Amino acid sequence: MEFIHILILSAIQGITEFLPISSQSHLILTSYLLGLKDQGIGFDIALHSGSLVAILIYYRNEIKKILSLTDEGLVYLKLIVIGSIPLPVIGLLFIDMVSINMRSIASIAFMTILFAVILYLADSKKKDEITKLVNISIFTIVFIGLMQTLAIMPGVSRSGIVITAALLVN
Repeated sequence: MEFIHILILSAIQGITEFLPISSQSHLILTSYLLGLKDQGIGFDIALHSGSLVAILIYYRNEIKKILSLTDEGLVYLKLIVIGSIPLPVIGLLFIDMVSINMRSIASIAFMTILFAVILYLADSKKKDEITKLVNISIFTIVFIGLMQTLAIMPGVSRSGIVITAALLVN
């Protein structure tokens, strides 16, 4: 892969990672539109790892608070750990199927439209009562974690699906 290709995809990743759009599908679409070979899921994971490092640096003070093991920090830490368990399990089980069958433009378009509609419906749902973060049940956090696993499919935004799941459970 040429350096300019890596630079372009890195910029796309950096711009799209923090928006409720699928950064992975933007990487695939960028390669397609530039007439370049699909970079593959390994390269996508490397770019997502770079985003994770940037997030950890940016939120280092909040992370220190969570790891200080205060009562509030322990609650957040528990929620993060429980909500994160489904992703590697589901990801490892389905990574081959997704990387082989779901990196096409048609698949990305379908998933983007489908999950945009689901987000719209979740946002339209009447919210009688909003649950505070410290009052979230284990069931709710597992539901959100399971919904997050859908983001292994290009066209499904990780932040978008978490927002959708949170809206569905108030």
